[in-house]
Amino acid sequence: MLQRSLKQKKHQADIATTGLQAIQLAARYPYDLALLDIRMPEITGLELLDYFQRNQKKIFVIMMTAFSSFSIGIESLKRGAYDYLEKPFKMNELHQKVMEALQRKHRYIREQQAENDATLRGEE
Repeated sequence: MLQRSLKQKKHQADIATTGLQAIQLAARYPYDLALLDIRMPEITGLELLDYFQRNQKKIFVIMMTAFSSFSIGIESLKRGAYDYLEKPFKMNELHQKVMEALQRKHRYIREQQAENDATLRGEE
């Protein structure tokens, strides 16, 4: 359902049914964003978030949980998630968070490129 909804908004979306499958996909493809569930087979969403923070820092992460708990959301943010959603959520809420995350990521990339360009020109 999520994949179909994201594709309708012109996003490329792949599905991983386990955390290990997500790691394999992320090693093969340069994803901008990952939507991770807190509860996943093999490894938890928080463990996968930690993995991405160590190894795939360019992937922004939005955590999803059916266990509405303020502490889970805060823990996700502390570990580096861009945002989190509590299930059930409305698709327009998901689309809004995805758009915000992608805009923030692209702004971050432009800022990093500008800093790198300034350093190369000796404008520190």
